[in-house]
Amino acid sequence: DDQTKVATSRLSARFRVLFDYTKVSNMTEHDLRHEATCRWVLMRQPSGGWVFSDVEICRIMGWSSTVMMLTYASLRGEDLAARLL
Repeated sequence: DDQTKVATSRLSARFRVLFDYTKVSNMTEHDLRHEATCRWVLMRQPSGGWVFSDVEICRIMGWSSTVMMLTYASLRGEDLAARLL
């Protein structure tokens, strides 16, 4: 709807200003979204359990399928290897 488009446009403009101010103008909102998803996927509680389930991450990000989460959660090989030890 129109209100959503206006809000999205304003938020995007604010991010552009912030990225320019911090001299990382080549960064995008997509980059932040990707980074947040990767971090949420890897976050663990002190007890070792996951902080967020895959379903919770999908809800936070507004996805209806975990397929999208797997696309964003590009896990580094070294992180996976460390978990296998």
